Amino acid sequence: MFDTVTQRFDLLIGDVWVQDSDKEWAKDFKKQMADRGFTMVNGLMVSVTLVDPDQSSPIAITIVPVARRLSPIKREPRSREEAEQAEFMEYRAFFGPKAGFKWGSHIVNGIIGNNRGKVPEKWAAATTQNDN
Repeated sequence: MFDTVTQRFDLLIGDVWVQDSDKEWAKDFKKQMADRGFTMVNGLMVSVTLVDPDQSSPIAITIVPVARRLSPIKREPRSREEAEQAEFMEYRAFFGPKAGFKWGSHIVNGIIGNNRGKVPEKWAAATTQNDN
């Protein structure tokens, strides 16, 4: 018999800023994104923190690169599951096999998928602030 253990964590999305170029990214990482139709040029960087609410201390902190789609989406996603697939996302978090931000990428992609393949309005505001 197994005992069920439930532990809760708070998720904090901190700063969101626009990445102006992709010069600092490794060629294989840029190719991975480009092969799926995305780029980090005008992509987002999203700060993600998991906090233990009982101790109010961070458990994990990462900054997630969120690439921007190069071409328009052909149709809107028909389900939550589709909305988290790359072909239906306007932005997508990518990670390499050794990347320390992998867990944050999964969370960010879940947030984007839950928002019909789009970044939340507060994140999108960061992209328009960069245009000024």
